Amino acid sequence: MRGKPQVNSGAGVSIKELKKLQKDATKAVASFEDRKRADVIAELEAVAQNHGYKLADLTGGKKAKVASPAKYKHPEDSSITWTGRG
Repeated sequence: MRGKPQVNSGAGVSIKELKKLQKDATKAVASFEDRKRADVIAELEAVAQNHGYKLADLTGGKKAKVASPAKYKHPEDSSITWTGRG
C-alpha cells in the first residue's frame, strides 16, 4: 500500500543524515520531472512526425526554457537558493 512514508521523530537519525536524505529526494524529484518531460516531448515529436510536421514547426521553433533546480542554499536562510549557473 502506498501512502505517506512514516517518519520517526528522528530517533537514531542524525540531522546530517536527514539533510542528505532531503538533498537526495530533491535530486530524485528533479530527475524524475526531467525524464517525464523528455518522454512527453518525444511523444509529441512522434505525433507531429506522423502528421508530416516537425514539432519545432508547430511550436514556433523555440524550445521552452526550463528553470534549473536550485543547487545551493544560503547556510542561514534556506529560502535563498541559486543554481550556480552565472
